[in-house]
Amino acid sequence: MASQKLNRTIIAIAVPAFAALISEPLMLAADTAIVGRLGREELAALGASSTVLTTLVGLCIFLAYGSTAVVARQQGAGKQSAAMSSAVGAIWLAAGLGVALALIVNASAGYIATVFSSSAAVSHHVTAYLHIAAWSLPAALVVLATTGALRGVLDLRTPLLVMIAANVLNVLATLWLVFGADLGLQGAAAGLVLAQWAAAGILLLVVRHRVRSAGARTRPQLGHILAAASDGIALLIRTATLRAVLVIATWLASNLGDASLAAHQIVMTLVLLSSFALDAIAIAGQTLTGYSLGAGNLQETREITQTLIRWGLFGGLAMGLCIGAGAWLIPV
Repeated sequence: MASQKLNRTIIAIAVPAFAALISEPLMLAADTAIVGRLGREELAALGASSTVLTTLVGLCIFLAYGSTAVVARQQGAGKQSAAMSSAVGAIWLAAGLGVALALIVNASAGYIATVFSSSAAVSHHVTAYLHIAAWSLPAALVVLATTGALRGVLDLRTPLLVMIAANVLNVLATLWLVFGADLGLQGAAAGLVLAQWAAAGILLLVVRHRVRSAGARTRPQLGHILAAASDGIALLIRTATLRAVLVIATWLASNLGDASLAAHQIVMTLVLLSSFALDAIAIAGQTLTGYSLGAGNLQETREITQTLIRWGLFGGLAMGLCIGAGAWLIPV
C-alpha cells in the first residue's frame, strides 16, 4: 500500500473513530458544564462518580478493540458469517458484564462514596448519583461491542451518527431533568442512562440486521462468548494499569478538598479527550492490519504497523504540547 494512500486511509478511519470515541467524554464534559451550575459540591461529586464509571467502562474497552480486530481479520479472509458470530459473542459478553458491574456499583455505592469523597455532602451526592448512573453501564458496554463490530466491517459512519444523536439527547435530557424537573445531580445521572440506552438500542438493531444478512445466529453461543473474553485478557491488563493512575489521582484529589476534586474533574476530562484521539489511530491500525492479516498480506501489515507507530509518536507529542500550552488559558 503506497505511503500517501495509506495515510489517507488512516485518516479516513481515524477521524470518524475519534468522533465516536469521544462521545462518552463529551457527555461527561457536557454534564460537567451543566452540573457546575449547581455548585462545587455537586461538581466534586460528579468528578468522583465519573472517575469510577469511566474506569469501569475503560477496563472493558477490549470489547470494542477485540471485536474490531477479530471481525476485521475474518472479513479480510472472506468469512462474513464467522465475523458476525464473533461480534454476537462480544455483544452478549458485554451485556453480561454490564449487568454484573451495575449491580456491584449499586451495592457498593456507599463505600465508593466514602473512599472518593472530599466531604460528607459530596459523599451523599456521589451515592445518589451512582445508584442511578450505574444502570448506564450495561448500555455503555453494549455500545463498545457493537461499535467495535461495525468498525471491523469498515462501517464507521453508523456509530458516529448514533453517538452524535446520543450526545444531543444527553444534553437536552440533562438540562431538562437537572433544571426543568429540578432533580439536580440525580437528573444528570438519569440523562446519562437515557442517552446510553438509546445509543445501545439503535446500534443493536443495526448489528442484528448485519448478523442476519450474513447468516449468523443472534442467540448466545458459549464458545463465541468465551473466545471474546479470552481475546480481551491482554487488553484488560494493559487498560487496568493505565486506569489505576487515574483512580489514584482522584483519591489523592479527594483528600485535598472539594475545590481540588472539582478541578481534578476538569483536568481529567481534557486528558480523556486527548487519549481518545490517540486511540482513534489504534482503531485504524486494528482495522487495517486485521484485513491485511486475514488476506495473508504480511508485507502490507508491516508497512501499516510502521506507519501507525509514527502517527502515534507525533500525535502524542502534539497532544502533550497543546495541553501544556493551554494550561494558562483553560482555567479561565
